[in-house]
Amino acid sequence: MLFAKLEIRNDLKDETYLAAFLSCWLCLFVFLQKGSFLRTGIFMTASLIAAGTIYNLAVPVLANIYHGLGLITKASNPIGRIDFHFSMHYVYGWLAHYFDTHYPLPTKVRGPKMTNFSGEGGSIYFGKYEARELIHNGARIQWHTNL
Repeated sequence: MLFAKLEIRNDLKDETYLAAFLSCWLCLFVFLQKGSFLRTGIFMTASLIAAGTIYNLAVPVLANIYHGLGLITKASNPIGRIDFHFSMHYVYGWLAHYFDTHYPLPTKVRGPKMTNFSGEGGSIYFGKYEARELIHNGARIQWHTNL
């Protein structure tokens, strides 16, 4: 009904849904900005990505991760409520992949490798001294493929 009203061709429905999803994803995880969540300037990029244009998003994603980690280090109470968000799930996946901080899933999950580390009860508990040793010792670090 909506597609007909907007005169969007049937063969473009999937691309339109993908562009809408990518607009939200880009605003939330790539091009973060205080204030309004969705920004009109993102829709063009999302449409181009949905149509097959390739963009390198590693730099803005990494910049947002480093910015978020910096905000955590400057927070007066980093364990309490923090009034900002960033792509922590990427950091979570990276730690799980390279530092072996999660129990392995019984089967491989199709899709991005970080989905292998999702789900309740998958993480291994480390006390603060064990966690420090895990990072500083480096014995469990697995340097291999990317997520």
